[in-house]
Amino acid sequence: MPGSILRSFVVRVLAVVVLAAAAFFVAPSVVASAQPPVAPLAPCGYASMDSPHYSSGAGGAIAKFRWCNESTYQVAGDLYLFLCPTKPSSDESTWGDIGCVLKKHTTMNFTAVGGSTYTRYVPPTGYEGAHGTGWWVAWSVLTSPWSAMIPSVPQYFSA
Repeated sequence: MPGSILRSFVVRVLAVVVLAAAAFFVAPSVVASAQPPVAPLAPCGYASMDSPHYSSGAGGAIAKFRWCNESTYQVAGDLYLFLCPTKPSSDESTWGDIGCVLKKHTTMNFTAVGGSTYTRYVPPTGYEGAHGTGWWVAWSVLTSPWSAMIPSVPQYFSA
């Protein structure tokens, strides 16, 4: 059963990636008439890491992790917020080489009830946001219900 759940999750993530790429690279009129190459997503079935952004409420940089699945799971992992002097590649093993600095870290562990949407923040709600100027990138590392690494898209701003 865990293999079929993971397979279903991977198919859904790939569908989102394909549709996002089409929306970004193809003219909007073509995308509007295009049919997805795989079955449409269920109303709830994703894990994502939003791009870092400035939050006036936190007074600095934050990022959001979002989770929704049709089944109930124990979700555990870590959320990281980095600041880099140059635009980082998708290979996080090179971030230290270009001078990226870990600015905030959050550990998460929660029971996600099937069909509900959950949002977790780095830094957590109630804590001050991170500060600095450069390329901000966030990364989630799930340890449960399966292992996965989910990066954000890097964003340049001052916080």
